Amino acid sequence: MAESQRPKIKTRMIIEIAGRPKEHINNALKKTAEDFAKETKKVEVTSRKIREPKKVEFENIKKTDIFSGFVEFHADIEDFSTLVGLIFDWMPSSVEIVEPENISENYKELNGILNDLAGRLHRYDSLVKKLRAKTILLAKELAKFKKQPSPSEDKKD
Repeated sequence: MAESQRPKIKTRMIIEIAGRPKEHINNALKKTAEDFAKETKKVEVTSRKIREPKKVEFENIKKTDIFSGFVEFHADIEDFSTLVGLIFDWMPSSVEIVEPENISENYKELNGILNDLAGRLHRYDSLVKKLRAKTILLAKELAKFKKQPSPSEDKKD
């Protein structure tokens, strides 16, 4: 089926934001609602609803000042590749394809999607490894100041 004949993918996505203070979460939710999918013409946001941040309750912690809220989007997306890109760019906590019931892609399109996915995963993996190495170095430097062995040195035994 030609690209222009394909039905758009109707989706529902939820992007959750947690942190503090409450005003910061409110501002972040508003900015997310404004900026979501703004940079692509392949996405039409049909509705957006901001859910007011609420205080997060933890079982073992009596007092907390962490707030969590979310933005719910309904969007019509031109193709599956764009949907996958949105998921990686915006990291929604929930994604639901409402329509169509069946989505078909040819192998060339799937190869492109899979290669983009693999490339992003490699970049994330590299970033995590670099951050982990920096964390270990910082822990060692901090241990020098405290004159105690660092956690990574304790694990060598």
